[in-house]
Amino acid sequence: MNLQPETAIAIVAVTVVLLAVGSLLWLERRVEQRRSAGIARQIALTDAIHFELGAVAAPEVRKAWLGAWTVSMAVPLEREGTVGAIVRIAHDLFSTLDRVDAPRIRIVLAPQDQRLARPAAPAPARPKLTRAGAQLS
Repeated sequence: MNLQPETAIAIVAVTVVLLAVGSLLWLERRVEQRRSAGIARQIALTDAIHFELGAVAAPEVRKAWLGAWTVSMAVPLEREGTVGAIVRIAHDLFSTLDRVDAPRIRIVLAPQDQRLARPAAPAPARPKLTRAGAQLS
């Protein structure tokens, strides 16, 4: 089979373009799968912590490119029992999900901001209005 040079160049160009588009679509699908897996694990971990301890921490879960999971959260560091329980819950959950005894997980703990725990300020008093809508002083 003898092809014209222009035809061979066109076939190669179309093949390269199709391979490039296919590769980009595959890469996008893999990135979305990783993101979805991280979100699912984050929801599962949040639910497990809230079920056992209440709303004491809000974890953020990400997967590194080399396969290890990173769990970051702000916790009340002055409450050692709570911190230990949170780490145990994270370890147990990831062990179960990965079906291994020692999961590849890195837990990053930061001190919880104490300013978030203060009570809310009272609402400002509303001015009294007359029937006609005029403000009384």
